[in-house]
Amino acid sequence: EPVLTIGTDWESSASQQSGTVQQATSAELKKTVRIPSEFEGKRIFIRINGTSHQAELSVNGKFVRDYWGGFCSWTADITDFVKPGEDALLELSLERTQGLGRFIRFSPRLTEPAEIFAVPESHIERMRFSTDFDKDYRNATLQLWTKVSGSPDGSIRISITGQDGKKLAVSPSTIRLPKDMDEFRYNFTVRN
Repeated sequence: EPVLTIGTDWESSASQQSGTVQQATSAELKKTVRIPSEFEGKRIFIRINGTSHQAELSVNGKFVRDYWGGFCSWTADITDFVKPGEDALLELSLERTQGLGRFIRFSPRLTEPAEIFAVPESHIERMRFSTDFDKDYRNATLQLWTKVSGSPDGSIRISITGQDGKKLAVSPSTIRLPKDMDEFRYNFTVRN
């Protein structure tokens, strides 16, 4: 899927100078972007790849979500707040919180470029694997946890390549997504 990268050059009410101690305790960042028309019929997300301090995201004047922490990536579904092919006003309110303020002395700011991307209405929202090896570390059982958004109607195919570039035997190699569950766990056996 296409990704729209949004730089860190948002309009700001506070200094964005990095590398020096600043006294600002809050910042209002604004950026107008055109949502690609190719995003029509898809779920549209923004990924904020790092903010210093507490953040609150609004799109076209409407609150979307807040985030506590710093310097980590976080996402928000903005589908209901934007229209593909039209401009969207993104606003980030950043505030230095008491707990973080003692350690992070910079003005609140966007630390990395943000991204807007689209995914199909039905998509894998989250996926995590856990691996249990046999005593020789040759074969394993993989446990898959996944959360599917939308109407799960499809399957997941698992393919694993070894260090030598050869495909490993995975059983089962394809699982059908259950239609009545959005979150599930499944075990796979991998043989080397």
